[in-house]
Amino acid sequence: MDAPFFRTLAAELAAQLSGKRLGKVFAPADGSYTLEIQGLKERHLLFRPAKSAGLFFLCDQKPENPAAPPARVMWLRKRLSGRRLLGLTADWPFLRLAWELSPGEGRFLLLDLREGLSLVKELEPGFGAEPAWPPLADILAREDIWRDHPHLSPPLRRRLAQLDGGAGQAAAQALLDSLRQDQAREFFVHFRDEAPVGLGLWPEDGLGRVSRPCVSALEAAAVLGRAVLFPHLARVVQAPERAEAGREAKRLRRALVKLDQEEARLEGLALVKAQAEALRAGLYLLGRESGAKQALLPGPDGVEWTIPLDPLLTPAENMAALFARAAKADRGRPHLVRRRAEITARLAALEAGTFEAAPSSASHRESGAALAQLSVIPKKLQGLAVSLFRSSDGFLLIRGKNRAANQKLFTVVAAPFDLWLHAADGPGAHVILRRDHPGREVPDRTLEEAAQLAALKSWKSGDALAEVICALVKDVRAVKGAELGRASVQKIYKSLRVAVDPEVEKRLAVAGQE
Repeated sequence: MDAPFFRTLAAELAAQLSGKRLGKVFAPADGSYTLEIQGLKERHLLFRPAKSAGLFFLCDQKPENPAAPPARVMWLRKRLSGRRLLGLTADWPFLRLAWELSPGEGRFLLLDLREGLSLVKELEPGFGAEPAWPPLADILAREDIWRDHPHLSPPLRRRLAQLDGGAGQAAAQALLDSLRQDQAREFFVHFRDEAPVGLGLWPEDGLGRVSRPCVSALEAAAVLGRAVLFPHLARVVQAPERAEAGREAKRLRRALVKLDQEEARLEGLALVKAQAEALRAGLYLLGRESGAKQALLPGPDGVEWTIPLDPLLTPAENMAALFARAAKADRGRPHLVRRRAEITARLAALEAGTFEAAPSSASHRESGAALAQLSVIPKKLQGLAVSLFRSSDGFLLIRGKNRAANQKLFTVVAAPFDLWLHAADGPGAHVILRRDHPGREVPDRTLEEAAQLAALKSWKSGDALAEVICALVKDVRAVKGAELGRASVQKIYKSLRVAVDPEVEKRLAVAGQE
């Protein structure tokens, strides 16, 4: 985040948060923090420090947190909960904010976008001092000027150089003056391949980027933060399962190689059976005594075969031994086919994200062709009676199979920003449409497919058309004292009228489900 943008963001945060009271402190994962702000509509301040890509934004959704908070979080929670944010000092060239707190242990809450969050008694000398602004000519002449003046970042210098070389020195000087006087009025989120990659006070058309304007620095920070932080945290949470999936994949690949070897061995035994049959047909030519090392007999194709014999056995005993070996192949082939089908099914389940690893059983391991793309079934879904589907646009759709599963889908499994779908005005299964982050747009096609899945397991399943309601999970509540699965909807996001088409289930069902 550029220092001039951070300066404006800090001013907007001060206007929003001054005088507000802190609630609990959470740590979703990986050094990220969620600060609960009481008395604010977007009541969560999300903060992830990073050397070059820190995130800092307000959000109405709280990321999922571990069941047991880390000791550091409990220490902060004890000292911060209930205290007011009195005033903000921004050391914006170094991307640092210090909130003065109401009386308690530690006077300032220090948020450093590069280093992290801490509670300090006093601020270091010079904290929050306004930086010097060199003349435009010096800024353009020195490539390393940012070392002495960190607020003059390389992106800012590139922008000044573009204006100086295109629109003229007056335009570059006007931008510099507006930044010096803190008069930024435009805010942009920069995208590359439709993914947000940065923030700025001016549009960027080069470097393969497209810029989208926002009405405030807070809005721009939230657009970037939601799209980056929520998927990142989801990956962190799933990391152990992904690692286990990788190990499962390697084991299953080895199992498939062994099956190929076994199949080749069984194919070889098919020749043994043909030799045994040829020997049976020619026994009358060989006599009954042992001692022969081979027999020359006509094969099934009419060509003479040389069949090796055990000289310690009679021709009849050799024939019986060959038939016994061939019988092993006949018995083993169905098991091989069955085992290959099992592994193939589990492979499909792992790739689709529906395989539940069983660490204690080495004989039930999975693999995937592209481990980097594996999506492992969330722990909250394991053991739950649900059907899984993948929409045409790649969204995971989860449908409950019974009342208990329906209840857990919207109370335990789903994130607040996921979508919940249910047939209108009557009983039916609950469907959850998973999203990576609150700002992720859902295509109409996916929304319609989710609605069809809800209609197919509802009181409207026999009709040609069905009405289905859709709501954010955060707006769906369990009805206290009612039977499992009963829900009340505080706010409907969208109503859909869809065709009840059974083919949708077959087309979207995730492979490998029982």
